[in-house]
Amino acid sequence: MEKETPPVQEPVEKKKHLTWERTIEIAKLVATVWIALLGSYITFQFNEHQHELNRIEAIAKMLPQMEDGSKKDDGSTSHMGRDGAIWAIFRTANNRTMLRDLAALFPEDIYRVVSSIARTGELDHDKDALIALQVSSEKLAAQFSDNPKHAELASKLYSQALVLRERKANDTSPLRVVELNSIASSSGPTGDQMAGLITSINNLADQHLKDANAKPKSTTGHWESKQLYKRARHLGKDNPDEQVQEQVMRADLALASMYAGDKLIEDAYKYLKEALEIEAKITGVSEAGQLSKVDKDKNGYAHLPEIEESIKDAQIRLTSILETYVEKGVQIKIDPQAQVPDTK
Repeated sequence: MEKETPPVQEPVEKKKHLTWERTIEIAKLVATVWIALLGSYITFQFNEHQHELNRIEAIAKMLPQMEDGSKKDDGSTSHMGRDGAIWAIFRTANNRTMLRDLAALFPEDIYRVVSSIARTGELDHDKDALIALQVSSEKLAAQFSDNPKHAELASKLYSQALVLRERKANDTSPLRVVELNSIASSSGPTGDQMAGLITSINNLADQHLKDANAKPKSTTGHWESKQLYKRARHLGKDNPDEQVQEQVMRADLALASMYAGDKLIEDAYKYLKEALEIEAKITGVSEAGQLSKVDKDKNGYAHLPEIEESIKDAQIRLTSILETYVEKGVQIKIDPQAQVPDTK
């Protein structure tokens, strides 16, 4: 009788244990990769910094070329040399922050050079150039708005800054650039022109605020919008035209809302009070009833929740006022003693 052959047992594979030597090898590999990545990052940052220094050095060398324009035989001024230097500096900058700074420091030069290229249709998709044109438009608008005779030009520049700010990257429509050599008014702005100027400032301020709210960590947009609302209020607070006063009320309520958001009750109340006083002049309804709502416990202090509620209610009423009181050129009585002191 044959013996049964015992089944062949397959060798059991021994589990590999992570030895101390193997751990060291893995750690060495991870450390090598980490050092290589860190070295690449540091090299990249160094190169970027070096490029930035090279650009600044190149720009510094071009600055002496920015001499004042030379006089032509016909008495006009030629800016060719200066414009060439500005354009070279502009293209050398190649940095969004630097471009904004250039536009803020040399708004007229940047505007003249960039707008002349824009008119040929060459900058329609140049985002950096459009930003520079937007910043310089806004800076020049602020300068021109200080002179009442240039109210209409300032209004157009503020509106242009808003259009450029809202322009999409894929927008193929041609740019229509505002000419700076428009004739100034000899008799000062009309009510319509002043209302148009303050409306354009408020519209741009609204956009700054909208953009700032979309970036919670950014404070620049909030600061810019506050300055614009204050400019609108400053330019129009003593103007008796009803349309102007409506826009001043709009700026006051925006400022009141922003200061309420900052928990600055006193400032929020001041702007709210002025807005309600303007509303009373337009509608003939005393503001006392509305002001009493912000001090519900009658202790002589304004309270933030009531202020915020009153601001929202006033903004709703302002919308109705803008729709109802549409007569142009209407004059309303302005009492200088009733004006709230300007808050710088």
